[in-house]
Amino acid sequence: MRLLLDTRTAIWAAGEDPRVPDTILSAMQDPANEVFVSVISLLEISIKNAPGGRRQGYDMSSRE
Repeated sequence: MRLLLDTRTAIWAAGEDPRVPDTILSAMQDPANEVFVSVISLLEISIKNAPGGRRQGYDMSSRE
């Protein structure tokens, strides 16, 4: 199966955040599955973390 992670899930998974459900972690760790992150997610992360490009009070780790 191919898994396309949304931006927040990709960030949480990379940081081993406990908010990623066990079912998602299991699917990501299954060698039969391919895990993808969209180029747009990478763009979103870079824009929000660029000086002056970040929305005031925005925290990528929070649930907005």
